[in-house]
Amino acid sequence: MIPAARLDELAELLASLDSADRLPLSVVFGSDIASSLAAVAAFARVRKYASVEAVELRAPDPPAARAILAELAPALLRYVEPPQGAVEGEFFDALVDRGACAKLRAGGTSPAAIPGAETVLGFLAGAAARKLPFKATAGLHHALRGNHPFTYAEAAPRGEMHGYLNLLLAAALLWQGGSLDEARCALLERDPRAIRFEASGLCWRDRRWAAEQLVEFRSSCFHSFGSCSFREPLDELAAGGWR
Repeated sequence: MIPAARLDELAELLASLDSADRLPLSVVFGSDIASSLAAVAAFARVRKYASVEAVELRAPDPPAARAILAELAPALLRYVEPPQGAVEGEFFDALVDRGACAKLRAGGTSPAAIPGAETVLGFLAGAAARKLPFKATAGLHHALRGNHPFTYAEAAPRGEMHGYLNLLLAAALLWQGGSLDEARCALLERDPRAIRFEASGLCWRDRRWAAEQLVEFRSSCFHSFGSCSFREPLDELAAGGWR
């Protein structure tokens, strides 16, 4: 993943390499969409050893999302993030019409950056109703919901943060026709004993998903989640006794 504004730096670096391996890139657009589009186009013309396969961007409203997506090749995997707090169906419909995917911002470095549970549920329900794939980003360091520091700084402020397992469970429930109430319980789950990983699948309380269902869910719905830490999400699995 690389910001569009730094593609020229990557181009210079790749020019010094001699490799047969092709580097797949996901490019994050800045606020200047036109400049980001131009950077991607320029990179595509000059790079031999790398290719832009996905882009991620924010759109202020549904008309803007449609207009931006019209400028991007349909072959690209395109993730579009709605304005903070916006879960209106029209935004999701714009993405479906253009064959794009959605992006959920699940956290940040301050309390104001953490979307409430109802906002997250609205996003997940809107995506599930349209079978719209999505990815999640920001703040998902921890497996389960809890009170955590927002940064790694000493005496950093703390607050409620969403867990990536909570997000997976809630999305899976809604994707398979579960109720909003049940999905809310999954999103707010704090007890690690309520979740079990087995050789044949995943269990949460009295719900169970076979491994084959999880593979399908992963490919068609919950594409990925992002964290600025490589180790912390993995360490949380070990701490919960799941690995």
